[in-house]
Amino acid sequence: MQIKEDLKVNDFKVRYQKINWNKYFKLTSLRVSFLALILALNIVLAVFSKFVLGLIQIPPVTFLVLELTLITYFILLYVINLFYTIVFIFLATWMRFFIGDEPIGMLAMNLIDIVSVLTFWIVNFLVYKLVIGYIKTQKQHLITLYISQGTAGLFAAFAAAGFGVLINWAFLLKLYGVPEESRDYLLIPILIFNFVKIVINLIIYLSIFYAIDLLFKRYDI
Repeated sequence: MQIKEDLKVNDFKVRYQKINWNKYFKLTSLRVSFLALILALNIVLAVFSKFVLGLIQIPPVTFLVLELTLITYFILLYVINLFYTIVFIFLATWMRFFIGDEPIGMLAMNLIDIVSVLTFWIVNFLVYKLVIGYIKTQKQHLITLYISQGTAGLFAAFAAAGFGVLINWAFLLKLYGVPEESRDYLLIPILIFNFVKIVINLIIYLSIFYAIDLLFKRYDI
């Protein structure tokens, strides 16, 4: 049993350290099906966020909505790869025209989600690289994934929240027609809101991660 378990962990390490570029970009029927499934989930979460969570207005940032679609990007990042996750973010964000989202909000969401995902991927990769040599069992590798992704998620929350403040200060609040004297007053609430939003998405993602990991092991997507 121990030998089989160690072999599985070694296979896991090889899969994460050696990239087959042909396989990385290849769109198999299984990948297309999975992307379609995640797109459907993304649309459901987008509709729920807009029409249910959108009813919750938090002053003074009543124009911001608690979005849950970031969960789907974390799932794609783990199961498929960074490239298709970034492509998916653009596709899923701009499809929201069909549910009545306005361009300024979609632009902000697009930029913040990309910063979140890139930061998450970089930090997760670095943390995992630091500890991969110490992984001996399946249980250890699962614990390591929780730690690396939890750490990466917090860094992503800080980075994206800070970036959100930057783009709101630079041009978004102006595009929303917010008076200049009110803009500085809104920056801290925007920072807090975006940080909390990403942490909520992270908590939900980690709460279902065990099932996602089982899916990842069962199917070579």
